[in-house]
Amino acid sequence: MKKMPKMLLLSRSVPPGVSGSSIIVSNLAKQFTRDEMVVLGAYKRNMPAVDWRPEYPKLGYATLQIGDGVRGERWVRWFQLPLLLVSVLWTLYTQRCRILLTVYPDMVYLFAGYLASVISNKPLFVYFHNTLVQARPASSFARWLQAAVFKRARFVFVMSEGMRRLYTELYPDLKCEPLVHSFNEQIPTFESVAPRLRQTNDRLHIVFSGNLNSSNRGAVEVIAKMLPYLPDADVTIYTGTHHQTFKNLGFEGDRIEITSVSRDILISKLAEADVLLLPHGFTDSFAEEETRTIFPTKIIEYLLAGRPIVAVLPQETFLADFLKHYDCAVVVTKPDPVALTEAIRRVQTDKALAEHLVRNALNAVQQFYAPTVANELREGILHHLNVGLKSKQVQSDTSV
Repeated sequence: MKKMPKMLLLSRSVPPGVSGSSIIVSNLAKQFTRDEMVVLGAYKRNMPAVDWRPEYPKLGYATLQIGDGVRGERWVRWFQLPLLLVSVLWTLYTQRCRILLTVYPDMVYLFAGYLASVISNKPLFVYFHNTLVQARPASSFARWLQAAVFKRARFVFVMSEGMRRLYTELYPDLKCEPLVHSFNEQIPTFESVAPRLRQTNDRLHIVFSGNLNSSNRGAVEVIAKMLPYLPDADVTIYTGTHHQTFKNLGFEGDRIEITSVSRDILISKLAEADVLLLPHGFTDSFAEEETRTIFPTKIIEYLLAGRPIVAVLPQETFLADFLKHYDCAVVVTKPDPVALTEAIRRVQTDKALAEHLVRNALNAVQQFYAPTVANELREGILHHLNVGLKSKQVQSDTSV
């Protein structure tokens, strides 16, 4: 393969952050060398020390992340834009980066990446983890920025096949392909997890993980309403969301545990469950396109955990299509606590079904292995750089 030109990966969320985008950036960047990539993002205080080896790409911080939801946080991010832009241009120059890959879902960083590409005349690639205009239909700036970025970018990577379908439908001339989440852990064998599936316990241990937000609140409320139907179940929630938020929904009592764990041990904690619950959607206030296309980072962690999955989510979503296609979860497509209870009981009592789901999950997760995803990124960038050079050559020959 042709040598990869050095790339600046620009993302607000970077290690040691624990958000979805930070995990995606971390796992992907670890597959590149210091000669291939530099990572630049925002630093968040009170985070654990980052496990970043010398052979990984250089990791730098351009702005300060004060925490989502803090009063005035959005204005602080925009106030830091001049500093961010200078940092990006300085990094491009001093680290001799030849291309720029900018990650969205942060609009400030997307704007800074666009401006830096224009000013430096460096090729721009973008990586959309979420939709932009569809999540902000009333924002004229979002519409302008997306149009400018689409026009400037050599190529657009999107988070899932669901996003690709949506963008192909809305923007037929846009060049885009999925670049999925990735992981670096070893995939367990079915034989290593099967004995745990055959155990029987007096109480059912149910686990779900992730933050409570507008993309899953409705489904989480369904889980809360289901609790009275499962008096023999203990529920553990691994989350970074303030615990009182879950308690306000009804997650209270001796059989409910709400806690947080580091990403390093999360999969092992998920593996202690009898059933993993996957809530998504059923929130009227959230953009329909976002609900349809989102593919949460925790899906990979669930698939790797070796435990049967029960998902509650709308039918018309890419996530539902994925789970059904790989037959790796029992899917409940209506916000009905009784139906959800019945699905959990099926998995609890039918060990053959549980083993079938886990075996399929371990097969499905292989496509997200980080070295494979990193090679797709390399090939995509090299291909579209070459296409851009040929296009410029044709224009030059035509002008002569």
